[in-house]
Amino acid sequence: MIFFTNVNASELVFLITDKGHDNGWVFRFYMNEFMTFSKWYEEYFNRDFFQFSDYLVVFPSLNRIRSIDDEVELMKLIYYNHLIVFMLV
Repeated sequence: MIFFTNVNASELVFLITDKGHDNGWVFRFYMNEFMTFSKWYEEYFNRDFFQFSDYLVVFPSLNRIRSIDDEVELMKLIYYNHLIVFMLV
């Protein structure tokens, strides 16, 4: 998925999805666990992971947040100290 590009396999990821939000859940996994996570997600919610949806992905050690909305507009947010920079990708 495009918002996981240029991220090491050992990187910690926090993922917020609309389905997870409905249950009050934030998902936490390492990038090398993504395929296992996405299979679980698809089975649990009975839907494709890459289906149109809203996603917010946080990479804490990279100071990076990426968001994609259900209209497939990708936005990258980068933290510089307390300043947030928004970039459409």
